[in-house]
Amino acid sequence: MTIELERSHSTLEHLEVPEGYKAEIVNGEIVLWPTRAFHFGTIVELVRQITPQLPETLRYTGDTITPFPEENSELCPDIIILPKAEYEKNSAVYPAEVIEAAFEVVSPSTGSRDYGLKVGAYARAGIPLYIIADPYAAQLVVQHKPIDGEYAYRNIVPYGEKAEVPGDLPLAIDTSELPADTKS
Repeated sequence: MTIELERSHSTLEHLEVPEGYKAEIVNGEIVLWPTRAFHFGTIVELVRQITPQLPETLRYTGDTITPFPEENSELCPDIIILPKAEYEKNSAVYPAEVIEAAFEVVSPSTGSRDYGLKVGAYARAGIPLYIIADPYAAQLVVQHKPIDGEYAYRNIVPYGEKAEVPGDLPLAIDTSELPADTKS
């Protein structure tokens, strides 16, 4: 962990984040943004759909810290899938190497990070599967198979269609059940 990241982490640990906001460290800076109903609704719907598809050896959690020292960041994916043994540690911090999948739900203020910095950070860290749910573009972006800091596979699924997620963690997500706000 860099000195800059340590300082930000220490500050974030003691920061009282206002209700309705999320916080994470991005490029050494503490970033706060408000969450919206469709953000939470998307998380709930994704969890509802993926839970029965997970093997007994995996669990999900969310809004936990994942350090990315190379990026000078501590990110908080909306949902992560990880081994049951890691989940049972009941930690606030999970290293990237234990994460089987990360999900982000785009907010108006987070889109550039979700589609930019986080794609690179997650791929460079070797997270096998990264899914972006975007209620504003009404699309699900499925990325997997990180190679040399990039995802080798990327598929954009418009809301209304069923997304078949390939790879070691095959999932099916019915995007017609995800809330969309194409007016914002």
